[in-house]
Amino acid sequence: MKIFNKITASCLVVCGLLTPVSYAFADADLNAAFRKEFAFMENQKQVLKERLLAQKREAKQAENKLKLGNSILEKQIIDLENKSTRLNQRVLEAERMIESAESGQAALQSTYEQANASLHDYAYGEIKKDEHFKKVGHDQKLKIIFDYANDLLHKLSTVYSEKSSYYLADGKKVDGDIIHLGNIAAYGISPNASGSLAPAGQGEFKLWSQASADTANSLSQGIVPPYLNAFIFESSKNAVDTEKEKTVLDIIQSGGSIAWIIVLLGLLAALMLVLRSLFLKRSGSDAEKLMHMIR
Repeated sequence: MKIFNKITASCLVVCGLLTPVSYAFADADLNAAFRKEFAFMENQKQVLKERLLAQKREAKQAENKLKLGNSILEKQIIDLENKSTRLNQRVLEAERMIESAESGQAALQSTYEQANASLHDYAYGEIKKDEHFKKVGHDQKLKIIFDYANDLLHKLSTVYSEKSSYYLADGKKVDGDIIHLGNIAAYGISPNASGSLAPAGQGEFKLWSQASADTANSLSQGIVPPYLNAFIFESSKNAVDTEKEKTVLDIIQSGGSIAWIIVLLGLLAALMLVLRSLFLKRSGSDAEKLMHMIR
């Protein structure tokens, strides 16, 4: 028992001695664990800081990228607006060009109509009905018109002769030479009769009533007389009535009903004058008889 007690007491003594040592070891382990945990936490903190910095950098890059994309989009929007403005201007220009083209087309059609009417009067025919004229473009059509016009101007500004026929004063048609003074006068040369010509309609001519054979013969020989006895006309398409000597009946008829009344009054006055003369003569003869009786 005493031995047990001694052992127990010894154990207690040993435990009492070992308790501070165990506490010392426990504190050391706790400190090591704390330092280890602190180091881990510091490491985590550093990692988190780096991740935060990386996130900020990524966010900044994303923000810069978005700003760049926004700038690009704004630039594209501005470019599209400028392009839209240019397209609208082109549309307006196209509309003006279309209006100008339509106006030019109308002007060309009017030119063709005027040229057709003018040239048709000078025996060029209906050029707008010509198949070749219909098929060619506007430049060729204008060239054809100007060629005809130049030819016509040359023809109207020169003296030229052609074999043709014309009518005499009695209506007989004879063959001969017609000398044209441009498009204002013409002379006919024929063995039957020669002289200045007047339009008879539809491009035909008839001999003028005025004597102009000497002028026509001189021109046929290439001699220009000092005085041209000519009938001046504007176009050979319209017939011209030649002058004729007026009779008394023509003069009275030209005056209408008033002229006939004047003629009747004149005849009545002449009749009264004759009757009065006869009366006075008869009265004079009666006076002679009376004087004879008185004597």
